[in-house]
Amino acid sequence: MSLLPAPHPPPAPGPARRLWHGFSLLIGLVIISTLISLIDWAHFLATLRQLSAGTLAALTGVYLLLNGFRVLRFQALLTEPAPARWLYPIGLYHNLLVRVLPFKLGELAHVLLLRRHLGFSAEAGLSSLLGARLLELMVILLVGAVSLPLAGDLFAGQQALQAFFIAGSVIIGLPALYWAGPLLRRLAHGLRRVPLPLLPALAPRLERLAAGFDLLRQPRRFARAFAWSVCTYSCSFLLNAILLQAAGVPLPLPLLVVIVTLGMFASAFPFNISGFGMVEMSWTFALTTLAGYDSGTAAAIGLLLNGVPLLITLVCGLLGRVWLRLSAGDSVAGTIHHDPL
Repeated sequence: MSLLPAPHPPPAPGPARRLWHGFSLLIGLVIISTLISLIDWAHFLATLRQLSAGTLAALTGVYLLLNGFRVLRFQALLTEPAPARWLYPIGLYHNLLVRVLPFKLGELAHVLLLRRHLGFSAEAGLSSLLGARLLELMVILLVGAVSLPLAGDLFAGQQALQAFFIAGSVIIGLPALYWAGPLLRRLAHGLRRVPLPLLPALAPRLERLAAGFDLLRQPRRFARAFAWSVCTYSCSFLLNAILLQAAGVPLPLPLLVVIVTLGMFASAFPFNISGFGMVEMSWTFALTTLAGYDSGTAAAIGLLLNGVPLLITLVCGLLGRVWLRLSAGDSVAGTIHHDPL
């Protein structure tokens, strides 16, 4: 039995989407081929062999804690109460699909899994997913704004970059997310007046999506969701810090924060193939430009920093899928009723 059945066959991608997928694939291939030519494979293998069982156990424990914070955030973002015993394996399997599927297609698994196992509507799942991703981005930008002046002479005179981070997070991002429900309704109202085919038909869906974002206009709920996002960032930072320490890369804390933040920001881009590509390139750029490493060593460290967490994500994601299959007879789908798409 398939774990992710769709109620209807997905529509074939249009020309614009096929063009975007082709462009993303091309960029990903260029990035990966460049990385392969840069990586000092001897350094990578030597560093990989240095990883102890204790380090791997610590990384796995931090990753499982990270998924726990994600569960708490989704509980704050979803329109109805959802039990952690379902959200936790859903999160593990969703993270696996996000990392291995191209073009960020794995993100759709969150919506489909919530619908199958907990009965949430597509709009409720989508609004919680968008809210989580936007909160993550806001935290990354906010940490970047705070860490730039602490990094010393490396970012002297970069007031414009700091202003961009502050504007993207505090001035624009967080208020826009807080008022996303009314903003989406205004957009839906405007689409109803556009004399073009298809656009007015999107208005009802935007209005249902706005209902999920209305939850964020509850100050306590918004504060909880933001606090759990800070916790997820902290766990992601700790994962990278442990790996950098194990790889023998000593960095001052402010510089470490800047470099890790750049790596997290790069993971939002779709130019990856099976989890590899843009993230390693970001690490390579940061370690060569900011920490003075040569490109071969930096690329090897970048591959380690992405490859080891990816392996942990694969193992935990498969365990999450098994957890869901074994619990299929105890599914609570249907207890939460929403209008279908």
